[in-house]
Amino acid sequence: MASKSAPLVFHCKTPAGWKRLPVATYDNGKLRAHYAMVGGEPVEYPEGHYELRCSVNGKRVWRNVGDARNTMAEQKQLARHLVTKTAASASAGTVVESPERVNLRTKSSIFIARQITRGKKRHAQRATRELAEFLDITGVTYADQLTEAAVLD
Repeated sequence: MASKSAPLVFHCKTPAGWKRLPVATYDNGKLRAHYAMVGGEPVEYPEGHYELRCSVNGKRVWRNVGDARNTMAEQKQLARHLVTKTAASASAGTVVESPERVNLRTKSSIFIARQITRGKKRHAQRATRELAEFLDITGVTYADQLTEAAVLD
């Protein structure tokens, strides 16, 4: 039976070398950035990235999900996908896998957050208004649905 979960780990540089350690979270369940659990205590490691552990064709795979911003959402999405695949195989069905679709609202919020961290607050405010208006007018959700006609309209 396939795995139904996708554990999140912090791949970080420790004094003993690079290791994959369990992530540290706050009491409310939010991820504690750049912290890993060592001996039941959170320890800060400034150098590292987050990974999801899953299996592909029976082999363990570590999927790099980058920094702490969207890791929990990506973990939940992958876990839901694994549950769906397991249920489909149990009922003799199949899950048709499509290439990853780029959600434009998610990408725009990531872009705006990046602009704010760069100190471009005025640009981020302007982009927030313009991107929201563009997405509302076109009615497009995913990047593969975007056409030249939609952009020109």
